Amino acid sequence: MSLSSVSVADVVGVDPQVAWLLVLATAEEVWVEAMVLALGVVAYFALRQPRSSTVSTVPAAQPRLVSAPKPPPASPSPYDPATLASLVTTLGRQKKHSQVIAVYFDLVQPESPVRPHVTAADLETICMDVARSAHRLDRPNFIRRMVPDMRRLDIPRSPQFYESLMKMFASKRLYDDAVGVYREMAQDMRPSSDACSCLVSFLVEGRNVGAAVELFKTTEPEFFQPTIRAYMALLTGLSREGAWQQTLFIISEMPRRGVVADTLLLNKALSTCVKAGRVEEAHNLLESMQRRKEADVVSMNTVAKGYLIRGDSGAAVGVVQQAQAAGVRPNEVTLRTFQDAGDPQSVRQVQQLAPCWGR
Repeated sequence: MSLSSVSVADVVGVDPQVAWLLVLATAEEVWVEAMVLALGVVAYFALRQPRSSTVSTVPAAQPRLVSAPKPPPASPSPYDPATLASLVTTLGRQKKHSQVIAVYFDLVQPESPVRPHVTAADLETICMDVARSAHRLDRPNFIRRMVPDMRRLDIPRSPQFYESLMKMFASKRLYDDAVGVYREMAQDMRPSSDACSCLVSFLVEGRNVGAAVELFKTTEPEFFQPTIRAYMALLTGLSREGAWQQTLFIISEMPRRGVVADTLLLNKALSTCVKAGRVEEAHNLLESMQRRKEADVVSMNTVAKGYLIRGDSGAAVGVVQQAQAAGVRPNEVTLRTFQDAGDPQSVRQVQQLAPCWGR
């Protein structure tokens, strides 16, 4: 019997002692129920109370390992690697040369985000356009730094690239810089014939023909093969200085490099010797030309004039006769040359050859 089941009717009219006994009989059961109810109430309110800020049952946090800070990601490049070469070319055509230079600085920075994604061919094309822009901005110092930059970053450099740089420097009359580019080229590859020819021309234009001749003396043929045009430029420079010995050396050295001297080149050598008063040397060269069928009427007139200047009209007539026997016909220039010398006897001798003159 529980306390809640005891009604007033149960205790009214009952003897107090009996009622007290009844209450005592149920006390044990009531006490158990009360304790259970009290514990339930306490547990309910305990769960709803906020946790104390001073008492915490959470175990102390364990120390965390701190890793090294990661480097910040590289800033994204504003350029698209796939179209960068065409962009630079377009900027150059639009004469936005400063923007072209800015692209180059972005490419050659150590952690460039765009360079690894640009093809080797495009990199060289870009550098060529950059060099042109620097040339138009008259910035030779910038062009000087490009080859070392490209070598450091392993950007390809073709013979055409080197030759273009050489011509840029030469157009500004910076011949020493042009020669420096040639030396850079020689470190990377065997210089082409065009590059060798450019080098010779630059040395001649820079009034340094001695250095050009030295190249022929010190460089093996397989590494130095200028074109016939470069030989003409060199002989012109030597003629200007009256360097007849060096002229004859260059002529004699040509077969070793697989170059065949043409008549125009040989006539330049004859003229140099005659101007220097070395007519005998010129005559010897003329005879060798005649044996190889390389002499023409200009060759003959040059040597004959050399003898006439010296006053040796007999030797001059002999040159004409010798040339005629070799199949070279005198012309009206030959006659006027003798007339200008003022020796009537030699003029009559040459006139006797009139039927054989070229018309």
